[in-house]
Amino acid sequence: MRLPAALATTLVLCGAAVCAAAETFPNRPVRIVVPFTPGGTTDIVARAIGQELTRSFGQSFVIDNRPGAGGSIGAEIVAKAAPDGHTLLMGHIGTLALNPTIYPKLGYDPISSFAPVAWVARVPNILVVNAQFPARDVSELVAHLKARPGHYAYGSGGNGSAAHIAVEYFKHVSGTDVLHVPYKGTAPSVTDLIAGQIQIGFTGAPALMPHVAAGSLRALAISSPRRIAAFPDLPTVAESGYPGFDADQWYGVVAPNGTPTDIVANLNAAINTALGQDALKTRLSSEGAEPMPATPAEFGRLIASEIERWRPILKVANVRIEYGGRHDPYNCHAFRGCRLCRRRAGWLSHRTRNLPHGRQGTGLARSRRAMGLGAPCHGNPQGPRSASSNTRLETVKCGPRLTGRA
Repeated sequence: MRLPAALATTLVLCGAAVCAAAETFPNRPVRIVVPFTPGGTTDIVARAIGQELTRSFGQSFVIDNRPGAGGSIGAEIVAKAAPDGHTLLMGHIGTLALNPTIYPKLGYDPISSFAPVAWVARVPNILVVNAQFPARDVSELVAHLKARPGHYAYGSGGNGSAAHIAVEYFKHVSGTDVLHVPYKGTAPSVTDLIAGQIQIGFTGAPALMPHVAAGSLRALAISSPRRIAAFPDLPTVAESGYPGFDADQWYGVVAPNGTPTDIVANLNAAINTALGQDALKTRLSSEGAEPMPATPAEFGRLIASEIERWRPILKVANVRIEYGGRHDPYNCHAFRGCRLCRRRAGWLSHRTRNLPHGRQGTGLARSRRAMGLGAPCHGNPQGPRSASSNTRLETVKCGPRLTGRA
């Protein structure tokens, strides 16, 4: 079949434009979207890589933090961006492997929406507690959690984040019950953990170990299947009584699907070169991150294999987030309006616990802002009941509620 002359000319011109774009890349600053707040592990790794890429290409690689929804908001922004290499995502295990299973209505597909560029690093999660918490090892922590089910709380970078899944996995294998408090990033959750607003954390080493060294947090175990050189004295969760436990994070760069292969190859070569430099290797290794240079195809296979590895684990642990209706898709804006939200608010803002619905005062507002939530809604003041601390969220009139045991 013969193409109309005008269409054929258009296709030729478009092909030429793509080739020209690949040859001149980058011709303006490149945006690396980090789908979490500044100060978290994703942000730390992205800034380290961005600095090296700026030196390699002679063009600015700018970090753009777009937090929310366990990284899904930032990932969707990149998925819909122009495929010209000037918008990249610092993806990680949550955005690229976990979210497809726990969020049934994602605005992107990790396989079809992105072109894998480079695997950057593997980072262990560190199980920590506030320095005032009495537990000194994993067995003591489990004993305290089982003695007071649902009494203690842990924070994460959001529903569906790697920290959220790591703790839910730990809860499942240890038979414990801990309240989950999602934030819009790791940094604010660590701030509250240090302050004692929450008691437990289980997230990437770069965000936690400086505070462990300072004495404000106590490290109990590492999520890797074996001990690592950066923290040789820190036992693994597996050797602490839960064999087979493996919940490390990994990070890598992806571009919008359709990005020219030449641009992907250039970025991959520059990132792998940076990962081989002693300065960057030392910087990452000092924070517990292991550089992982690889080809785009190898990184793509990692993403696909991790989706399949975690799908049965998440289903057995009953970790699934459903949303809909007029509320924020990922966070309950009812807060004090539903019983689950009142449970969260009880220990976050004791001064406002008994105030009438809709008149919670500035203390609760500050607590909501710390958690990355909006203003309290004025929906059904009774709200849904929640019998226990779980992870299956179901949206109802007054916001999501928890159902099913995790």
